[in-house]
Amino acid sequence: MFKGKWFGKKSENKYTLENLTRLVDDLQALREVNERIVPALVEDFRFLAELLVWGDKHSERFFELFCERNVLQTFAEILDFNESNHVNVQILQSLSILVNNISRPTSVYYILSNNHINYIISFPFDFSEEEISDYYISLLKALAIQQNDSRIQFFFSEKNHEFPLYSRALRFYNHDEGMVRTAVRTITLCIYKINEHKILKLILKPPFVNYFAHLACHSRSLWISLDEYLLRSNGSNNLRCQDLIADQIDTLYYIQDIFALDIPELNDAISNALLSYAILPVLVGSICATEVRPVINITLAIFLLLQIYHCINYKPLLNTISATLLCPKVKGNIVEYVKKMPEAPDSYSKLWSPYEDLSSAFLKMANLDLHARAESDQEPKKKTSISDENHDNPEVTNTITTEEEKEKLRVIDECTRLSRNLGIRIGSSEGSFHVEGSGPIRFGEDLDNMSASEFDEDKGLQENPFRPAFLIYLNSKDDNLIMLVCTLINKITSHQDVGQRVLQLSKVNPIVKRKTQNILHQLTEDSKGPSEEEPESSVINYDIDLVESLINLL
Repeated sequence: MFKGKWFGKKSENKYTLENLTRLVDDLQALREVNERIVPALVEDFRFLAELLVWGDKHSERFFELFCERNVLQTFAEILDFNESNHVNVQILQSLSILVNNISRPTSVYYILSNNHINYIISFPFDFSEEEISDYYISLLKALAIQQNDSRIQFFFSEKNHEFPLYSRALRFYNHDEGMVRTAVRTITLCIYKINEHKILKLILKPPFVNYFAHLACHSRSLWISLDEYLLRSNGSNNLRCQDLIADQIDTLYYIQDIFALDIPELNDAISNALLSYAILPVLVGSICATEVRPVINITLAIFLLLQIYHCINYKPLLNTISATLLCPKVKGNIVEYVKKMPEAPDSYSKLWSPYEDLSSAFLKMANLDLHARAESDQEPKKKTSISDENHDNPEVTNTITTEEEKEKLRVIDECTRLSRNLGIRIGSSEGSFHVEGSGPIRFGEDLDNMSASEFDEDKGLQENPFRPAFLIYLNSKDDNLIMLVCTLINKITSHQDVGQRVLQLSKVNPIVKRKTQNILHQLTEDSKGPSEEEPESSVINYDIDLVESLINLL
């Protein structure tokens, strides 16, 4: 029977090895939890953490006993038969205390290396209880902060395609509480900072790569919600609008924190997700809408773009947005992304659900043998589809006959869309599954390395329909709209991370920037010797229509 010896006791001599031994004996003898012993059990878990933290500072023997008796396994076993949320909360809190306060390297190594931690963070807690969610995400954050190149190996399995510390945190990315969302972002940044090749490879595969698409879709949902509130409230519900704007700014700064880590594969995947799912179809599409109704109000779209230029310093992303608005020519895929907003991934949900797991909806992505299917697809057979009305006909060979096969085709379709929109290779084996194309971010990267002659001769570019649609607002009778457009043009031309080549090709390169570039060119030429060639930046080359519009405003 559980006695709860320490409940209510305040002994001056409580920090003894004998007390720790008796406490562990009690916990390991426990076989069931009922309401009568819950208060004492909660106190015992709290006291256990207190003893171990004290022992970490004064006696190694305390933690040695903790290891010898395999107490972490006891935690996991009690979780299995316990039904009290109060006990679960205390288990999570005690583990967080240990992870945050244990300082001896060997002790930290034991806690992190034991697979019981992975079992505990993968346990199906009742996340509808707010207290459990708070302490659970605090534990994950504490674990993430402790990670380095060697410790992170205990939390993921490349072979089994498992990464519970990361995947379980991602389910809270759009949680109702701002503190929880902030903790999730801290966890992801801690993991990204390690920049381990195996982990990065895993993160850029489904289902984990879905997170970047989810993040972009979450941003566009915020924008659409903000537009709806402004339209419905007519400016009267300012607090709600301020909350949505603050959430949007926090998201942008978080994305910039990821960009600042300077991991090219990660940055390109996030940039492509933002451009394809959100920025191009919603913001640029609303500003330059000529054939369809704008997704959001034009004024709001320009305001949100200004926020992006204020918070983000990632050059390829800003180059792509700037060129789409101002460059005379664009790539064909850019036009497609602006005119057609892609559907969110099947695993995306606008509202947070306590049981929503990023990996659950598309776990089959990780194990799907796309290579085997690709080989089988090469064999001659009758083409079929998921909606084939004759798939139950036994006379039709090689048709879809099971739900499992339908699911595989659905997953392949999802992988195809993710690969195209995120610009990455997705597949279970090298070369087994790949969608050609590198996403919209490549447009901005290519322009930054393209000369004027190469730009004119590039047959992969087409006339930009969005440039005149954007600049036409300079002739508007709405002074506020004109001011916003001028502010955005000024932000683009003065931003230090918008490429000079993009501005030159767009014929909006300011004189100050041109002079600076000429000076740098002269300095480099002086070091190399005399040169008769004149740099492209020295040529005054402004767009006449744009200049006339600006003069008319004066």
